[in-house]
Amino acid sequence: MRPAGRPGVPDRAGGKGPADAVALLKDEHETVEKFFKKFEKAGDAACRANARA
Repeated sequence: MRPAGRPGVPDRAGGKGPADAVALLKDEHETVEKFFKKFEKAGDAACRANARA
């Protein structure tokens, strides 16, 4: 029997359910944190240069 979900749509994480959704969110959160750190490190000069482009 197929686990609950949308029929015909495969689970992203191989069908392991909600625990994988949490793992995916944690991974995405880490990625976003890295982007913010990179953005903050770039500083105001990078923002001004991007605005002129």
